Amino acid sequence: IPSSKEDKQVRGFAPMKEIALTFSTHLFLGLYKKQKYKQSDMPYHLRNQNNDLLSIHQGNQLLNKKVLLFDDVFTSGNTISSALKLIELYHPQSIEILILSTKRSKEEIDQFL
Repeated sequence: IPSSKEDKQVRGFAPMKEIALTFSTHLFLGLYKKQKYKQSDMPYHLRNQNNDLLSIHQGNQLLNKKVLLFDDVFTSGNTISSALKLIELYHPQSIEILILSTKRSKEEIDQFL
């Protein structure tokens, strides 16, 4: 899941990209945030209203590919769910999800996916 363009400029790098490069050199960087937002900065009850903040370009690169969707923190499930919907439009062979941290149980996560 991408950082916003503004966050990348402030940091000077994209942390998720750098982490992903430690286990794969085949990265798809076509997901992007349309505007700056952080789920963790929003009240929980408003997080599911941000369904249209992610977009994708060059999604055709995912056709018949195995996809690993990688995110650092699963909070509300909204960002992962939005990313999945976008990726599924391009009919990948499979989609797996890797989340580094969450307070939720596997059962709670599964209900979002």
